[in-house]
Amino acid sequence: MIVTGRSAAKQALKNGLATAGRIHGTSQNVASSSIASSSRSTQVVLAHSFHTSPSQSSPSASSPRDIARSSNRRATYGSESSTVPRFNVRMTPAAAKDTQSVQRWLSEAFPTLTLPDDVALQMITHESWDQGVLAGHNRRLAFLGRRAMKFYLNLFLAQHPGNEHLLKTEKVDTLLQTSIIGDYVGRALKLGEVMRWTPAVNDGQKGAKETGLFKIRGVTVEALVGAIYHQHGAQAAKSFFASRVLPELRTLSEEDRERLKDVIAAEGAQGEAYLQAKAVPTESVAADSELTSDAHSTTTSATPTRPARRRSVSGSGTAFALDEETSTSARAEAHRTV
Repeated sequence: MIVTGRSAAKQALKNGLATAGRIHGTSQNVASSSIASSSRSTQVVLAHSFHTSPSQSSPSASSPRDIARSSNRRATYGSESSTVPRFNVRMTPAAAKDTQSVQRWLSEAFPTLTLPDDVALQMITHESWDQGVLAGHNRRLAFLGRRAMKFYLNLFLAQHPGNEHLLKTEKVDTLLQTSIIGDYVGRALKLGEVMRWTPAVNDGQKGAKETGLFKIRGVTVEALVGAIYHQHGAQAAKSFFASRVLPELRTLSEEDRERLKDVIAAEGAQGEAYLQAKAVPTESVAADSELTSDAHSTTTSATPTRPARRRSVSGSGTAFALDEETSTSARAEAHRTV
């Protein structure tokens, strides 16, 4: 009985081991087949993605433009009464829809500072609008205007005592920081009504600072000064800076603004007077031209005819006088003789 029991136990152990081996082998086969199936599926997906366009591979996916169009979120813009446009939506205000609208806006805002059509369009167009494809952009004008404003600010500070602490390169750069100029000077000039640009972020709930509004509006201020400098000269640009930019320069400390308040007001009045003097009515110009013409004709008739110029020529030890015609003939004859 004991031997029989031991034999039965050994046989049961063998059967258990054999069953466990079969189960282990089956699980390995199942795992291997699962891995192979997964690998084949991955290869199929990759091959499909390589041979399919983005729109075909994911029909439900949306581009940033589609996401922007489906979003109704808004934020403050410009005068805080408008809205910041959504990402990748080019801003083209009504005043900038065509050349005539731009010129109409400029004539109302700056009547004495007319600009040619191509310069006006470049001045209001930031490079983010269409990368300069249609009408160029204002990068070069802004570069010129930024350098001109630095010179005018240094000149203003150097002409008045007590500004030595401001006459440093890094301090002047801080005083003319583009984004702050766009925040204050650009808003005062209402350039947001006419400038063409594209916001820099994809969240419609971001504010004006995050979308790049202040920076781009500051670039437009610089481009406006550069366009005036290019078209009307340094004095007109300096007068515009003194009358429109300097009074709105909020980067000056309260102490410096209070100390320079009267000087800034005087400079601004002088600059505005110069700009207004450029606006001479057409009738006055015609009358002045007619008076100038009459005065010129009267002066011409009253002035006696000047005799032919005579000069002394020395030859063979004898000095004699020749008028211009005789001298020319003599030179020609001498040339032929030679």
